[in-house]
Amino acid sequence: MSLKNRLIQHENYWTCPNCLGRELPFYNVRDLNEIDNDMLGLELEDDCYVDPHLEILSRSSNHLRLCHINCQSLLSTFDEFLHLISTYTFDILTLSETWLRNNTHQIAHVQIPGYSLVFNNRGEKHGGGVAVYIREELKYKERNDLMRVEPSFEHIWIEIAGKNKNSNVLLGVFYQPDSDPARKVLWLEKFETILAAVHSKWDGILAIAGDMNIDLKNSSTTAYKYEAILRSFNLNQHIKDPTRKGKWLIDHIITNIPHNVVATGVLPTPEVSDHDMPYIIVNARLSRFETRFKYIRSVKSFCSEEYLRDISELPFSLVYAVDDPDEKISILNELLRSYIDRHAPLVQCKITRPPAPWLQDVSIKHPQKERPFTHQTQAESDWSLFRSVRNKIKTAIKTPKRTFYSKALSSKRSKVVWMIIHRILNPNRKKIRQDPDELNKFFVTTSEHILGSYPKQRVNVVEYLDSLSGSSGDTCFRMRKVNFSKVSKQLNGIWMIILQVMTIYL
Repeated sequence: MSLKNRLIQHENYWTCPNCLGRELPFYNVRDLNEIDNDMLGLELEDDCYVDPHLEILSRSSNHLRLCHINCQSLLSTFDEFLHLISTYTFDILTLSETWLRNNTHQIAHVQIPGYSLVFNNRGEKHGGGVAVYIREELKYKERNDLMRVEPSFEHIWIEIAGKNKNSNVLLGVFYQPDSDPARKVLWLEKFETILAAVHSKWDGILAIAGDMNIDLKNSSTTAYKYEAILRSFNLNQHIKDPTRKGKWLIDHIITNIPHNVVATGVLPTPEVSDHDMPYIIVNARLSRFETRFKYIRSVKSFCSEEYLRDISELPFSLVYAVDDPDEKISILNELLRSYIDRHAPLVQCKITRPPAPWLQDVSIKHPQKERPFTHQTQAESDWSLFRSVRNKIKTAIKTPKRTFYSKALSSKRSKVVWMIIHRILNPNRKKIRQDPDELNKFFVTTSEHILGSYPKQRVNVVEYLDSLSGSSGDTCFRMRKVNFSKVSKQLNGIWMIILQVMTIYL
């Protein structure tokens, strides 16, 4: 076999017997009955097998690679865990059921070169515990304010700095130990409280990983409530394959940026735990401001003299040619609209950044005109001048911006203040794209989300009323099918009654 030939050719090459299984072509296959014909036709003499997980990870080195594993005692399988992460490179590794204690020797033993370790142990109690390994190149800080929301929870919150403020990631790691459905419901209530606190303090990229012990492969009331909570906070659970013994999907990875997910997978790790390792690859960067378009009036060719002369010649007498007030208004609007379109036509404007009214200040426009065209000359002297002018512009922007903020937020008109906050101070990065039918469906099914159950069947109202006991006979209320002619006949009858009443009293 190729493994034997490799060992013969390379005398210094040695593989641990416990890890020898990784060299086999069917290592990632749990059930041999699921092997297809193409895999059976694989020739072992050819050293051509490529691990799909390893290929995906190596191809995505520019993205954030995150994984989770329930290790069921990190100390007992720490050597196997080291071999695993040396083969499969991840930027962030989240762990549950570490079974560590607040013991300096234990913590020192599980340190990994090239990674920083953050942990939350149970203390003296056996089992449980969560931890995170973060590559040393990534800067981070622990968010103890979020951990204090539910101190009894087994969770960790850390904020990871990206290349810019739009790529910072808030990461949470959870372990839910209970199997009793009633206790899971209590856990979900506290879980929702934590997400609400996170939602009020964070508006960037959010990622959550952990062993929730809530199986999403089998429908249940607990799973439905769990998914409803995620939907309410615009969160998506990305792992679709089973993560334990090929049957249960209980280890989850969740984000609020589903469109930025490059790849997901579940890596078999039998040498570490009976839980497999789900992973996700994310393009951890939000667009600063999504490009959008709007129509504005162009006044480049506007001439006030021509405008006044043409408006004096408009045939306003056409308004008096009709008697209906609505038609009068329609004619007047059409006359004015066509006239304005001729002098100040509507043009499509591309918006690439949030509005900044303070940039219209004269003190800013003057330094902007002094900027040299360095991209044309590429001279070092021009670049030096460019940097000097750029610093002056940045300094000049601060005062008008501070003045605008102070004046806008000191207004006593709350409507104006909130409009400035939403449109200028904190604009939405994305365009509003929402299907009205989806909105209607969401509000119509609100009770179902709250109660956690769907109606067994949709009942026709007419059939339901007809089926009620005592609904037979002429004296009972009945709903009948009608058509347009019947409705028109009834309305005409009502109108005749109104005329008779008016004749009597008038």
